Amino acid sequence: MIKEEATQHIIDMVNEFGPIKTTELIPKFVSTFGVYDDIIELIDLLVLHGNIVELGYVLPKMSYRYKTLLFPANTELFVDNRDQKGTD
Repeated sequence: MIKEEATQHIIDMVNEFGPIKTTELIPKFVSTFGVYDDIIELIDLLVLHGNIVELGYVLPKMSYRYKTLLFPANTELFVDNRDQKGTD
């Protein structure tokens, strides 16, 4: 029962605050729901089953860090990685 409540709470939070960094979601979750030991696994399962969308990225000057943003389910993401040099 607690796992189902935690699952729904994460979905509700992503729907309300999304996009939200995973590192921001976890403290908000703990402050409103309480400690849940497997929160990372639960987020991974929600992404796997399409309940939320995860965008992972690595910034050029921080290649040692993998960052993520969480979006509500069915969010469409578009990436524009054009070289901006020489465009008017």
